[in-house]
Amino acid sequence: MSFKKIGFIFPGQGSQSIGMGKDFFDNSDISKKMIEKASHRLGFDFEALLFEENDKLGQTQYTQPAILLVSCIALEIFKSKCDISPKFVLGHSLGEFTALSATGALDIFDAVKLVNKRGELMQKACENINNQIRRFLDTYKSVPSWFCDLYTLYWNFHKFTRGK
Repeated sequence: MSFKKIGFIFPGQGSQSIGMGKDFFDNSDISKKMIEKASHRLGFDFEALLFEENDKLGQTQYTQPAILLVSCIALEIFKSKCDISPKFVLGHSLGEFTALSATGALDIFDAVKLVNKRGELMQKACENINNQIRRFLDTYKSVPSWFCDLYTLYWNFHKFTRGK
């Protein structure tokens, strides 16, 4: 079959689940080698992270490298089975790093390490966000609801009349 243009799209954070990539792992040496290499590179066990019940997969610093790794495994298995190359690659947020790896612009295992660090920094930046929101709401809980409605009406009217 001949394709004129084909693109690959890679997922972002939120697509993770325990067991993702298990089929690849059970049926592909490519997957086993990539998981082993990523585990060695980052110093934690991707096999346990991906296939055993745990709380880590919900933590950004683990979620992001896990999704990237499984996406790259899927791509490598796909490439080993057929001769289809994309004309373009896209990624949603985290998926942009996978897209860069797919083009060869970024080594897969460098990308895994990079998004692990990215996830650590994102996690750290968000550690106190819930407390900050709670303090803000506690401070302003005495504001009457009609004031909030009035402000929302004013804001929307202002945006509409200004065309923004």
